Amino acid sequence: PILNHLQQRLIPSADRASLLSINSLLFRGSFFMIGPLLGLGIDRFGEHPVLLAAAALATPLCLAAILHLASQLRDPEATAGKTPSSA
Repeated sequence: PILNHLQQRLIPSADRASLLSINSLLFRGSFFMIGPLLGLGIDRFGEHPVLLAAAALATPLCLAAILHLASQLRDPEATAGKTPSSA
């Protein structure tokens, strides 16, 4: 939901359905891989330690993603239309 408006605005309409489908596939695929690992960890070590470890791992990753997104929003022309020959 946070990126929905941005995706709708930036993705060309001809490609929008495909890119949103790929986005959904990646999100569901990551949960498909991470969900069982969390469940196994919770069974072995308990809920609180596993969820704290997951939060400790996810926090820097989320902050890095937010900083990257913020830099892209500040200067979208810096990466738009760059090809290896024009870089």
